[in-house]
Amino acid sequence: MKKFYNIFILSLFLPKLLLTTKVDPDLISFNAKLWSKLLSDQRSETEYDDINTDDDIRKRKKVEFSNGIDSNFDGEESVPWPNGEIPYTFDNIKFDQTFLMEFYSALKEFHTKTCVKFRPKRGSDRYFIKIIKDEGCWSYVGLQPELIDIGQEISLGDECWKKGIIIHELTHVLGFFHEHSRFDRDLYINLNHQNIQKNRIRQFDKRPKEKVDEFGTYDFLSILHYESTAFAIDKRHPTIIPKIQK
Repeated sequence: MKKFYNIFILSLFLPKLLLTTKVDPDLISFNAKLWSKLLSDQRSETEYDDINTDDDIRKRKKVEFSNGIDSNFDGEESVPWPNGEIPYTFDNIKFDQTFLMEFYSALKEFHTKTCVKFRPKRGSDRYFIKIIKDEGCWSYVGLQPELIDIGQEISLGDECWKKGIIIHELTHVLGFFHEHSRFDRDLYINLNHQNIQKNRIRQFDKRPKEKVDEFGTYDFLSILHYESTAFAIDKRHPTIIPKIQK
């Protein structure tokens, strides 16, 4: 299982989006283009700031990822998905064709670039994700054993119907955290705390070292890295400042 887990995690990083070997000198606005693709064409950044996020739901349900290694979190333990397969089912609420096109396009990214397989739930599956249409975009991190036979929810509300957002949330399902919350993030970025919305400070919490952090260095271009002005009071100024020089 340990050998499989190592291979499994290493294969998850999506080329160009999830893995970089060096920092481009022009990366001052490191993922602005990527982030713009995540936002709905109909929604402003201010509207996106108001929706529920992964950290909101984990705080509310008191669920954190923990593998017992250098972790001080008191949340439920999360484990890898058996055989690298993640069964899924849709909530009773009907998702329209627009969403399904984006959803299956996101799955294709995983299926063509990793060894992970998302597939429809079978009757015999006891661990699975349940895709719901709640307020905001959020997911648990990794498989949650205590939700056996119940299904762990992943919310993809109307504002989340973009391929990039779906990939972001499904990558959380696999066991990955927000990149800017890494234990060693202070070596790579500075936070402009004075410009962060007070009710969004938790979005920038730094977490203890986890096993998953051993599979790569800090990645400015990760699809799990927030944009430079994420949750800013004044969007003219950044909340995340890379420690790199032109």
